[in-house]
Amino acid sequence: MLTVLLFITPHGSKASVEGPVTGAEMIALVRAAALAQGLEVTPKIDARRVFYTCGSTLNVTPRDRRWRTVSVSCQGDDGWQVSVRTDGAIAVPSNMAQQDRGAGSVEVSGVAPSGMIPVVVYDKSLNAGDILRAEDLRLLKVPQSEIRGSFGAIKDLLGRELTRPVTRNDIVRARHLEPRYILQPGDIVRVVNRLGAIQIESEAVVLTPARLGETLTVRNRGTGAPLRVRADGGKIVTLIAKIRN
Repeated sequence: MLTVLLFITPHGSKASVEGPVTGAEMIALVRAAALAQGLEVTPKIDARRVFYTCGSTLNVTPRDRRWRTVSVSCQGDDGWQVSVRTDGAIAVPSNMAQQDRGAGSVEVSGVAPSGMIPVVVYDKSLNAGDILRAEDLRLLKVPQSEIRGSFGAIKDLLGRELTRPVTRNDIVRARHLEPRYILQPGDIVRVVNRLGAIQIESEAVVLTPARLGETLTVRNRGTGAPLRVRADGGKIVTLIAKIRN
C-alpha cells in the first residue's frame, strides 16, 4: 500500500516520499492534492515510470484553475520540477471526498474551497461543425472567476453549432459557437425613428445579419435608401442614421 503524507497550504500542497519518486506516487500526489480541494483529476502519466530521488519536501501546485497542468517540484539541494498533464478538474461531492481521503491509500489534510458555480462543459471532444446534443454536455462546478461567457443550462445549447474543436471538460463559451442571429438577410423589419414626441415607422429589408442589440444595415422598402439601424428584438429596429451613397 502506498502512503503519501500531503500537507495543504494556501499556495499548493507539500508531500514527503521516501526514495525515488515513481509514476504511481506522482499520480497519488496529484490526485490527493486535487481531492483536498474538492476536485478530481486524472493525471496523464505512466505509473511505472521512475523519477528522481527527493531528500526534501515535494510541492504540488496547479498551474491553472482547471488543474490541466500540475507542477510537482522537489525543494532543497536535490531540486527538480516535473509538469504533469491531466484531463482537467471535476468537482466531487464533499462527502465523497471525505470517504476517499479516509480510504487508506492517501493521507490528506485540507478543506474544499467555496464559490464553485455549476456551468455547462463538454463531456467529450468535438470538432468544428458539430451540432451540440444533450449527450455531449454536462454540468460541472468551477470557480466563480471562470464563468464569464459560459452557460448555466444545457437546454440553451442544444442545436448550436461549434466553430472550433473542443476537448472534454472545456467550459462551453459563447465564442465557441456560431452566432445566434435574430435577424437574417431578407427579413422584413419595422424601422422606428423617434423625433422627440413624434415616432415615424417604415418597413425595410434586412441586408446584414445581427444579434440582439447589434447594428445592421437595412434597405427602406419604399425609397430604397440604405439605413443603419439597431436590432431591438423581434422584427423591430431603431434608426441610427441614413447611409449616404
